Amino acid sequence: MTEDPMPEKPGHIAQTEHFLTGRRPAAEHEYVARIGHILTGRSLPTTDELLRLYPWFSGSIYLDAGEWAAHQITRLNGTRVPDLQVLRAFEMLLDAVKHKQAEALDGAAFLLTRALPKDDRDGRLRCLIYRASLGTWMSQVAVAENAAAALVAAAERAGKGEEPGLADRTLAWSALGWLAALASRDEFEPLAAARPKPLALPADTAQAYGRMVVEWLEEEAPDPDVHKRELIRKAGGGLGEELAANWLDMPVDDLRRYADAGDVLAVNFGGRTIYPGFQLKNAMSVLTMREILSLLPIRDPWTRLEWFVTPDESLGLKSPIEAMQSGRPREVVALARSLKENPPT
Repeated sequence: MTEDPMPEKPGHIAQTEHFLTGRRPAAEHEYVARIGHILTGRSLPTTDELLRLYPWFSGSIYLDAGEWAAHQITRLNGTRVPDLQVLRAFEMLLDAVKHKQAEALDGAAFLLTRALPKDDRDGRLRCLIYRASLGTWMSQVAVAENAAAALVAAAERAGKGEEPGLADRTLAWSALGWLAALASRDEFEPLAAARPKPLALPADTAQAYGRMVVEWLEEEAPDPDVHKRELIRKAGGGLGEELAANWLDMPVDDLRRYADAGDVLAVNFGGRTIYPGFQLKNAMSVLTMREILSLLPIRDPWTRLEWFVTPDESLGLKSPIEAMQSGRPREVVALARSLKENPPT
């Protein structure tokens, strides 16, 4: 989930999400459109959608929590007698968001869960999802339990012979995915099989493995490249050649020449050439990427992409992508130059 997603252009979200999810745009139009609205900051995902592993508002857990907290604070201030304890808890959540500290956000979500009334199940569940995504294993258990309970309820309501829909499948992704995330922890002692390899973030682990298992059970092709798909997700999605060329307003042949010359980053995924979206945000980002790539001593495209999404101490434990998106591109250029001058042994 990226902190600063690309602005939407007609067709961009649908094709990018089709690539990321493997779903057919014609059959899943509403799903893709909804994800597009969430990722571009047009709409805050509901708690039910977050339970089903939809993305965060604008692709960021911090922006999501901040937007939700701001809405709730406005709502509470508009009541005749606001619950001051709940109001204060939301203000603490908003303050934690401003500092973008995972530990502070987790603590604020915990306190908010305690402050919310018992009948506010939606708010309490949302806090659990935040905490699960931040790595709190007990919250991951609770989220998996809630997804499983919702899935069982849906199965009980379904008529005989009625096939499960997308909402049911995404609940299954969540229930199985969060169990996989729990099983990927170092504290888990595997006795039946090897421990699943964790991805960078618990929510990514849940989404990737949950979807893979459900598709396998549905006899669809599972995703054999979970790690590569995660890299592309963290890099702002992936655009095919025609879409990337259209975005940059250039012929496809010219784009290929730029990629072959190393002026733009392209990777091969499933027999297709994919252009990570973060580098195509605007003309300045393209020029910056050209400079960085010219300095970077790493030649393999996938290893290059991994470098861009990996936190570095010289960037304050931010990844090069995060540094570029926060207005620090020259620091990334300097880091690439230092690697060229002092390549790792």
